[in-house]
Amino acid sequence: CFAFLAKGAKWKNVEPWEVNPSNTEGLSDAFVFTNLGADIQKWEDASSTNILGDGSTTTETLVADTSSPDNKNEAYFGDIGSPGAIAVTIVWGIFGGPPSQRKLVEWDQVYDQVDFDWSATGETDKMDFENVATHEIGHSVGMGHPDDSCAEETMYRFTTFGETKKRTLNSGDILGIK
Repeated sequence: CFAFLAKGAKWKNVEPWEVNPSNTEGLSDAFVFTNLGADIQKWEDASSTNILGDGSTTTETLVADTSSPDNKNEAYFGDIGSPGAIAVTIVWGIFGGPPSQRKLVEWDQVYDQVDFDWSATGETDKMDFENVATHEIGHSVGMGHPDDSCAEETMYRFTTFGETKKRTLNSGDILGIK
């Protein structure tokens, strides 16, 4: 119960990431930064590898790269502009060619604060940040969505208000990242 964004595409270098934690949802800057770091650590612990490196905060306006990478791994709250999309992770890399040439080179994440309300505590009428961020970080490390029979996995493609079960990696997630 796991899938990859592209078979054989992995991080070749550990690179820093940054987050603009500012949001309209009442999540503190410290919570957003610390939580993203902890979510990255879950995937790194499961893989026994330092994959994404250290993070920092910024007050700069961040913009997800949709046409070409800018050599910055970024996360922020904003408007995705796609109905039903709770969050999106854009991953850049070299996904074809010989296996030795395949690699991941950048990721950007946007958490939609226009169409969704967010919670730090699993409130039933809001999206749980840790639940969604753990899933999105999975994309950043190269994981894709498993098939629909794998609904218990963190990387399962659907979530719902108040869901918290994706805070913890499931057996398929762990097997895939290893």
